[in-house]
Amino acid sequence: MCSNSSLPRSLELHGQHSGKARVLIAHPYPIVRIGLRSLLEHAEDMLVAAEASSGLEVLLLIETQKPDVLVMDMELPGPGGVALVKQIRAMQVPVQVLGFGAASAPDLYDLLQSGAAGYITEDEAPEVILAAVCSLAHGEGGWLSRQAAAQLIRTLANRGEILSKMTLREREVLGLVATGNTNQHIAHLLGISVKTVEKHLNHLMAKMEVASRVELAVQAVQKGWVPFAAPSVQEPVTLPA
Repeated sequence: MCSNSSLPRSLELHGQHSGKARVLIAHPYPIVRIGLRSLLEHAEDMLVAAEASSGLEVLLLIETQKPDVLVMDMELPGPGGVALVKQIRAMQVPVQVLGFGAASAPDLYDLLQSGAAGYITEDEAPEVILAAVCSLAHGEGGWLSRQAAAQLIRTLANRGEILSKMTLREREVLGLVATGNTNQHIAHLLGISVKTVEKHLNHLMAKMEVASRVELAVQAVQKGWVPFAAPSVQEPVTLPA
């Protein structure tokens, strides 16, 4: 169980006169919310302040209930996942967001990058889930379940592997695509032909396993690769004859 004596002052204030950390549970299925509430209320210094079944409800309840910890399913309807975390962070409220969902969360890296304090899989033992929420309630961010940590390591390794396979020119092209440049403009900036740009794009799509330049741009931004792909040529150059 959590300890009242070690709760940060900010949590005591949010907990009003109870001295308890306030938790908001967000999940689309009532049966899961009931289970989480039952589990979390076993901690003497933890209070489930509210429940939400959608991203919109989460945003409203954060304003009214001022939770200290949000336990959030990754499949919440409108808005959900990374988009919801970004909106919460834009509100500039001191709530710790704990992602909760499948072991194979496809956007775990992006979730953490957007400001979530941790992620725990839904098949974890009850005591592990309770420990994760208690940890965040005490201001200790960065909680990851073992499965989530293993997936994150694989994701980072895969991203590094893909980047290592790109040539410098391909990174330049990728950066220019991700910042909205047309093939013609990329060719003009880098002093190469449009056909060469298209060749680089085909190589990039094969390496990143996508089917269009739009997907290339989206993935480059989502994966945070744009800084790595910044073009070395900043001014337009003359196209070769």
